[in-house]
This record gives sequence, C-alpha cells and structure tokens, in this order.
Amino acid sequence: MPQEKTAWPARSITRFLLPMADVMALLFSLFLLLPHLVTLPGASHVPRPGRGLWTPEEQQRVWEELTQLRRSSEALPGFRDYLVPLKIDGDTGRLYLQTEGRDIEITDQNVRAVIDDFRQRAARAGQKRLTFLLIADYSKPHPDQRDEARFRRWFAGCRYEYIPPPRY
Repeated sequence: MPQEKTAWPARSITRFLLPMADVMALLFSLFLLLPHLVTLPGASHVPRPGRGLWTPEEQQRVWEELTQLRRSSEALPGFRDYLVPLKIDGDTGRLYLQTEGRDIEITDQNVRAVIDDFRQRAARAGQKRLTFLLIADYSKPHPDQRDEARFRRWFAGCRYEYIPPPRY
C-alpha cells in the first residue's frame, strides 16, 4: 500500500500554527534557561551572593520602622500610650521610678530630666502619648494633699493617673 501524502489546503490556518507552536516552545525553553546562562564562566556580570537591594543600614532602618508599625497597629486604640509606672511610698510620700532593678527617687531636681527622657523613649517607640501611672497604696497616710499638689506641679503638661497597687 503506497503511502498517501496529506495535502495541505492552500489557505489554512494550520499551515501557520503548527510551525509557530514549535517556535514558541523553543522561545519558552530559552526563557527558562536565561537565569542559568548568567552564571556561566566568562559571563560579563556575575551577581554576588548575599547582596540585597538595600545596604545593611537601610535594612536595619526598615526593620525598625516595620517593628514600630507592627507594634502600633497591634495595640488597641486605648492602649497606645507609653506608660511609665511610678511608685508612691505610702509612709513618706516620696515618688520612685524603678529601673534596672533599682529605685530612683524623683525629686524637684531630677523630675524634668526624667520626664524629658521618657518623652524621648516614647517618641522612639512610636507612641504618641506619654502617661505616668502613680501607684499609690491608699491604706497608708500618703499621698496626702501636699503630695498631690507637688505631683500636679511636677507633671504639669504631662498626663498622669493615680492607680491602686496590683493585688496578687
């Protein structure tokens, strides 16, 4: 039986599409091979491993901004204050800031420095408001009216609140 040859129609789309499919497959395979062709020996540009688009300083700054943004977005709207707990000594009426495991007494001489320091800390943490929590044990004689007047004078222009000590 003789082999019959298939006759192509003179004006058929098949005459165009079949060779085009071969060309498209070849181009697609070259596209997939391009990343591997860059690393061949003798290539003009070899990317350095471990290098990103940003410098380490830019990466650190972006990481800090991301952390700050995450912290502010995760906080509930009522808890976006930077809180600083201060303890009122119930026997003397003195005000103490506990930091790094030791108590620092707040006095007329250092109150401005303490407030300014915590304002800077709040700004670095991304918190808009600074609130001092004055923890008072109301079963003791202090804070009395003189103590409260002194605290009002010290924290004028700052937000502060009296709260009872935690009960464990």
